[in-house]
Amino acid sequence: ENKRRHDIHNHTLTLEDFSYDEVQDNYRPAFLDPGRRSVFTAAIGLDRNKHQVRSCSTKEYYHMTGSTRYAAKLEKKKAGTLKMIESGIPTAKTSIIEQHDRHVQYMLQHFEALSSFYDERTAEDRFRLYQGQERAANNMVNLLINGTTKYNKQLRLKKKKDRSKWPKKNTDRMAFCKRKKKKKKKQKVPEEKEEADARENKWKPEPFSVGDTKKIPLIVVGNGMFGKSAVPIKGHKTGVVGVLWRALKRREAAGDFCDNN
Repeated sequence: ENKRRHDIHNHTLTLEDFSYDEVQDNYRPAFLDPGRRSVFTAAIGLDRNKHQVRSCSTKEYYHMTGSTRYAAKLEKKKAGTLKMIESGIPTAKTSIIEQHDRHVQYMLQHFEALSSFYDERTAEDRFRLYQGQERAANNMVNLLINGTTKYNKQLRLKKKKDRSKWPKKNTDRMAFCKRKKKKKKKQKVPEEKEEADARENKWKPEPFSVGDTKKIPLIVVGNGMFGKSAVPIKGHKTGVVGVLWRALKRREAAGDFCDNN
């Protein structure tokens, strides 16, 4: 393991440095495509028709950081006077001096209410968010390389087995939720049959497999990794691809895989 880490440490590689046979024999390639709604979508393997697909959405990333739960918790705390104060803040994004003065006066007027809410008590929450951000970045890389519990059924079963040892609560309610209602089978009309056949014939990714763990993970990225945050699009959060890129470079420096860009 240490020898492998030493071999793949501090290498800047391009496509010209590899041959197809070499990649097939020694590497586990993952071809990475970053996006807006999804942080990345990756094709795992060399076969064009039969390969795995792994992805992580922006929503998943923010859930992993814990920021969605924290935002909901904060909104409950702010309900009432503070919510009204914050919704009435005049914009500071202006070139008009009078408008900027209105913003400053409003902030000074409500300074005590705002500073008493955002005091040192929020320090622990901010620290937990920082921890969540660090974890989420590494979890995305682990998902790309190993699949994690999202794709690896064995890990899910292990996690479920560990949870079964915990003290159970509301067993009757859980049993009720697990019941499935029987549905009557409907006869398919010709159009529905055609749609069903089309769905069956639609291309599907290969089921998850860990692969040969002795082989070195090789992540192939293109120019799409760069500049995603430079042009923001309304309704889409930006910056997460940059988080992934920095996490990949950290893990590459640690010798966890090879990066080809």
